[in-house]
Amino acid sequence: MRCFISFISFFVLTVAFSFALKAEEKSALSIFCESFRDPHDQAVCGKAQEAERRQEAERVKKDARKVEPASMREVREKEKKSAEVAEKNLKAKLRLRNLANLTGCSWDEVVVDGGALNNPIGLPRTSIRITNNTPYPGDVDTNYLGIGKAVANLCPGGSVSLYFSIRIFQWLLDNNNFIPITLVFTARPPNSAAIVEMRNIGFQTMNNQNNLQDANSWEIWRR
Repeated sequence: MRCFISFISFFVLTVAFSFALKAEEKSALSIFCESFRDPHDQAVCGKAQEAERRQEAERVKKDARKVEPASMREVREKEKKSAEVAEKNLKAKLRLRNLANLTGCSWDEVVVDGGALNNPIGLPRTSIRITNNTPYPGDVDTNYLGIGKAVANLCPGGSVSLYFSIRIFQWLLDNNNFIPITLVFTARPPNSAAIVEMRNIGFQTMNNQNNLQDANSWEIWRR
């Protein structure tokens, strides 16, 4: 019996609280209109209340526009991160292109491996400027550090600069040697034997030889 009475009391309090909240939710206009009994006045109040509801709905919409949904924020963050990555990649690409200093060709034609544009300050390194004076596009390959094709499709009359450096752990383990680098240029005329030229360069790994060494120049001609 006590439990039943407690339940009834709780129910009554809940209903009363609900009605109290609804009363608080009433606007000043609604409370004001309750005092009218004249049909005309009640009609005017009804129109005024409808206008008030429309204004409130419009206000809620405006407030909702001020608060960006989580899904929109997520998409915006992803777009921002993608733009930052794209900008970073573009800057790295432009830095490598400036280092290669390609002339006589378009970057739409020529591909230069980033491993052949390694010019860190403070490590032993060397560079070479290659010019293709043959009438055919050619490739430059090297086995240094597993780079493989350092330059692809260097056009006739085109020139490009390459930079080779030692890896830091190699320098720490063995810093008193000459590091040889072999470069092979290959052009393939359509109706004759391939044009193949080879050039050996390199650099010292001694601690006192940690600047850019031997800026080489390699002019390739058809024999």
